[in-house]
Amino acid sequence: MLGTSRGTRGCNFETTALSATDFSITSSSRKRTSCGVVERNTMYNVNPETGIRYGVIAANSLDPDLVEELFHGSEADNLSYDEAYDEAKAEAEFEYDNHVEEAKIAAAEVGADRELGFDIEVFTESYFEQRGLDSDREQFVDDKLEQFSDTCLIDEPVIEGMCEGVQYRISWLGGAPLVWALSGLEGGANKLCSPCVPNAADLDSGFYVDGEEFKTHGGWFTCYVIPRDWLYKKNT
Repeated sequence: MLGTSRGTRGCNFETTALSATDFSITSSSRKRTSCGVVERNTMYNVNPETGIRYGVIAANSLDPDLVEELFHGSEADNLSYDEAYDEAKAEAEFEYDNHVEEAKIAAAEVGADRELGFDIEVFTESYFEQRGLDSDREQFVDDKLEQFSDTCLIDEPVIEGMCEGVQYRISWLGGAPLVWALSGLEGGANKLCSPCVPNAADLDSGFYVDGEEFKTHGGWFTCYVIPRDWLYKKNT
């Protein structure tokens, strides 16, 4: 089920590949487990609302145009970027507050005091101006986030979205993108995935969509699947 990436973007923000425990959900607690935590009688990689297994397929088994849509379409949410953005915002706010505290300390050292006719707010504005920074907190943070947006590229982004009625997620394993079917279209797969993705259904092993005539009885693992026209079509 493993494959190679079809030209993903380069990046300078480090992300963690979605491991079994990162994305495993217990059927009993109906919550994602913490990384590394294994609970007794746990059923991993099933939809907590329906109990149906997630289906997983290598992205290079899919049509390249479809993969592009899954990565960058209007319904795709880059969870890795969102996390990085929130972190950058928190860091910018922390940096601004540090500058304010440093300005207060500097003001105290020169004896700035309102009663002496020395306005600490004016001193603080001057402190920021001398460093080429905006003294307005909101504008300061916005400037930092603009710099972040201009420079942040993500190597192995985790994506989640909806496409043709399928809720999906893209994660990474060994540098290759995997597409998860989380809900929507139901069917079955011929095999389960390796222990790297415990209990999930391996759509690369062959799958059927509910309602297809060739569905057989027995030997299939019920799971969420993808539309068959998502598959890569070899030139004939």
